Amino acid sequence: MSRKMAKLFFGFNVLKSIFKFSVDEIRRGTFLKNISYLPKFDFPEDMSWSELLEEKAKFYKEKIFLTFTDKTYSYAEMNRQANRFANFLRKKQGKPGKGCALFLDNSPHFLNVFFGLQKLGMYSVPVNTSLKGESLLYILNHCDAEFLVIEVAHLEKIDKIKDKLEKIKTIIVNTEFQDSENIDENVSKDYPSLKEMALESDQNLNINYNKDDICLITYTSGTTGLPKGVVYRYRKTSVKALSLAAYLIFKKSDVLYTCMKLFHGNALFVTTTSALHLGAKVVLGKKFSASRFWDEMRRYQVTTFNTIGAMIPILMKQPKKETDNQNKVRMIISAACPPDLWEDFEKRYGLIIYETY
Repeated sequence: MSRKMAKLFFGFNVLKSIFKFSVDEIRRGTFLKNISYLPKFDFPEDMSWSELLEEKAKFYKEKIFLTFTDKTYSYAEMNRQANRFANFLRKKQGKPGKGCALFLDNSPHFLNVFFGLQKLGMYSVPVNTSLKGESLLYILNHCDAEFLVIEVAHLEKIDKIKDKLEKIKTIIVNTEFQDSENIDENVSKDYPSLKEMALESDQNLNINYNKDDICLITYTSGTTGLPKGVVYRYRKTSVKALSLAAYLIFKKSDVLYTCMKLFHGNALFVTTTSALHLGAKVVLGKKFSASRFWDEMRRYQVTTFNTIGAMIPILMKQPKKETDNQNKVRMIISAACPPDLWEDFEKRYGLIIYETY
């Protein structure tokens, strides 16, 4: 494609993105309030992720949204599960303005909790599950969360610092989707189980929350000092701004794959939020596995995924196979692809790399 044609193609996609955004806003009744702010991507009438889920669940109903370990979950079912968690946590004294830390691995439950907290007007704090000791304690105390939802596999980390927790009053344990069959679920007998949410109503609580309240806190890596909490308020979540990028880059027919951790913005924003806006499908992997990666791409008919850091070099070190370019991946969004591997990776796997920052 010539440079001129590439510019025309990009310009067309930009116009298409703006058009789809405008259609969404007209349907929501916020077009006139937001359209003049379009050049700044700073919309006075934003929305939460749970509001986006509710909107798409009404529109797409039983269309598949998520695939995880061969199990599928529709848009409507994800919304019902979020409502169940909200009703469950409300009985545990969850209410607007309070916070909940998520110390969870990749699974549908991460999203159930994430969306469900917003149904209550609470804020979520996704926490890096590799943290332990003082590093973990710092974030849990600093974020002011009173609730913690944690995998049973990580409960030992919390037990070691439990006496130093200053704010957390309620710990809820997840015992589903565990990697190891040897995990003793009895260790969680002293805590409420996330399984209890299955008994709750799947009806929306319709809680009125303060738009100035916090919706989400994500923590920086802390490479130049202590981690800092990046605050998203209900008034300014950037959910609507993300739709413009989603419409620009992806297609409604795409199957978006991620094996990156949902506690990180890449999986939660670029993959999950984009798919929600589009009405597309998400395939969620538990973790990155170079040896199984392309088998998963073929198995789930993935059309796009994201890479960061060393993922491309690691995949390139895998033994070459005749099936390498036998996949449906049309393009990937990359961050920090080594320049010397860029063209070879595209040719080997039959796709296009879009490098972003």
